[in-house]
Amino acid sequence: MINLKAKYIIITILISLANLNITPALSNNNKLMSSDNNVKDKNDSNKIKIKSLQEDFYILGEGDGLLLKVIGAPELDGSIYILNDGSVSLPLVGTTKLSGFTIKDAAKHIETLLSRELINAQVELSLTFSRPIMVSIIGEVKRPGVYKLDSKKNDLPTLINAIESAGGLSKKADLSDITLKRRLAGKNFKYKQTNLNLRDLILKGDFQQNPYLFDGDILKINKTINPDKEILSIASTTLSPKTIVVNFIGEVNRPGSLELRTNSTLVDGILAAGGTKDLRSNYRYVEILRMNKNGSGFRKRYKINLANNYSEKNNPILNDGDSVWIRKNNFAKASDALGYVANPIKDLVSIWTLFKLVD
Repeated sequence: MINLKAKYIIITILISLANLNITPALSNNNKLMSSDNNVKDKNDSNKIKIKSLQEDFYILGEGDGLLLKVIGAPELDGSIYILNDGSVSLPLVGTTKLSGFTIKDAAKHIETLLSRELINAQVELSLTFSRPIMVSIIGEVKRPGVYKLDSKKNDLPTLINAIESAGGLSKKADLSDITLKRRLAGKNFKYKQTNLNLRDLILKGDFQQNPYLFDGDILKINKTINPDKEILSIASTTLSPKTIVVNFIGEVNRPGSLELRTNSTLVDGILAAGGTKDLRSNYRYVEILRMNKNGSGFRKRYKINLANNYSEKNNPILNDGDSVWIRKNNFAKASDALGYVANPIKDLVSIWTLFKLVD
């Protein structure tokens, strides 16, 4: 029971607090805390700060190699590997799943298992080999799709590496609006996302815009209505692979798949393929076959002059994966009329078929 003197002291304190307006301040603080929690929840499910991307914890998966150290029990130390089903084999406790854990959480999980056999089990876990990661890149890149990116000396690939693997940016890419979705740790597939700005990376050197990528990341390069041709030209040069592969068939001296420098023109490619065959090539009937991102085919005819410089009309820049067909002239057709049919290289049969299918 509270005596009369104690009641008097409590009432006096409450009156003093009311006079100092502390109660409304506490109410405001509660509102602020509630507001902060709402922001945090919204950020966790939608937007995150770019800086936090670099601080994300690596999520373990199939193919990762780990070094296990048990404090006070060196006989249990050793290398462990996460198998295709996400499990590892541990001393004393047997098989357990680690896929989807962060390294810190995996160490705690192993400590919990070992505590059934050891007193005061303490575990140190470190990554010795990181698996190749799979990322999806969609939108305004030349070859959208899913790419396997290798880690070099456990150094994770970055946004730039992914764009290079996808052939570089398209002409309609919005460099200031790139969406990155990242899986959260845990068994459930939940994601958070943020927006990246390559303009700031290129013009200001802001390397926070080039974060490390994790397994399962989804990148979307959004489309712009009014592309900045100058900055996109810089980006296309710096963010594209140094080489492209183009297929050549028909009346060239070395038909086949050739590796060319990025921004090579049609004439550059023909010369790299050994040039046209004397007396057989039709300079007015050179075709480029290009597969679009939606699966449709683009096929266009060009009149070429091997002395021409770049022009979009007659000597365009080639894209990675293009196929070039140099047709026969009338003399070649006449000389082949006795039943001889040009036999394409075995590896390029499908290219001939594509040319026939795409009008």
